[in-house]
Amino acid sequence: MSALLQALDLEVSFPLGQGWTRRSVLRALRGVSLSLGRGEAVGIVGESGCGKSTLARVLLGLIKPDSGQVLLEGRAVAHHDRDALLELRRRVQMVFQDPRGSLNPRLTILESIAEPLRCLRPEFSASERRMLIMHTLEQVGLDRGLASRYPHELSGGQCQRAGIARAIVAKPDCLVCDEPVSALDLSIQGQIVNLLADLRREIGVGVLFISHNLSVVRHLCDRVLVMHLGQVVEEGNVVQVFTAPRHPYTQLLLSSELVAEPGRPLPALPDGEPASPLSPPAGCSFVGRCPVVMEACRHEPPPVTRDPDGHATRCYRWTDSTSSIHSPAIPLSTDARRPR
Repeated sequence: MSALLQALDLEVSFPLGQGWTRRSVLRALRGVSLSLGRGEAVGIVGESGCGKSTLARVLLGLIKPDSGQVLLEGRAVAHHDRDALLELRRRVQMVFQDPRGSLNPRLTILESIAEPLRCLRPEFSASERRMLIMHTLEQVGLDRGLASRYPHELSGGQCQRAGIARAIVAKPDCLVCDEPVSALDLSIQGQIVNLLADLRREIGVGVLFISHNLSVVRHLCDRVLVMHLGQVVEEGNVVQVFTAPRHPYTQLLLSSELVAEPGRPLPALPDGEPASPLSPPAGCSFVGRCPVVMEACRHEPPPVTRDPDGHATRCYRWTDSTSSIHSPAIPLSTDARRPR
């Protein structure tokens, strides 16, 4: 499968402080690479502050990286080129976390969905836009009669469906979904996830799905990337990563998902304080909490080890191995596809 959307070695930093005060620098992304194929679903997981949302904004052209590239079908997107950014935003659309807050309260649902068409597909006439909007409402499971309603007249699930309709109405190739179900009731979350799965199958749209909910990622995605402190620390298909996690941080995330049972102790949290993105460790980003830390982990960034099947880990040692694992440092990115 050829890559539709790629990120190559992205670096993003944000200066903090103003005026004469000494500035600190927050390193939000540190050499992040990924790829998304047409019709593929890739999950990105990690705790708050690991860089997931910053990555999404770079991929959408909303933030210019300090270094690295965003590629659309192999062509680098120039952030200074207005036409290139318009093409990126036509082909890569966003589904937001807050379904009601992402819609303009002064516009009807029809007017909100019409906005990207006017900006990105100006060749359509008013009647063609209306016809396409009505068809898109049906695609996302909304009654046509809701087109004249305002966001406050819809439920949270209906607002998210309207947000998805606005994202797909211009016929994009890829959806970047930033925690799209976290603000919804559990019963509605499953409906929205199933809708995204249906859209993948019916219109072939790729989905980059950012979430804290590991079970949703397991259900929807083909591959998953685990981020920690601005880096991808593990990558592979969902079966590999969720059944045989290698990085200690991935293992911690999965253990925190376990549901407590009567008589079963809760998972123990690791000792130590999380590292700060203002002063990341010289070595492994997880060194302060890792239960199997080695001396090398404290001084040098771990290399990336990739298996022939694509399972990749940024770690000197796996917890199920007593030996060190070394390989040349290569980006955690490109062709680790889930078998179909």
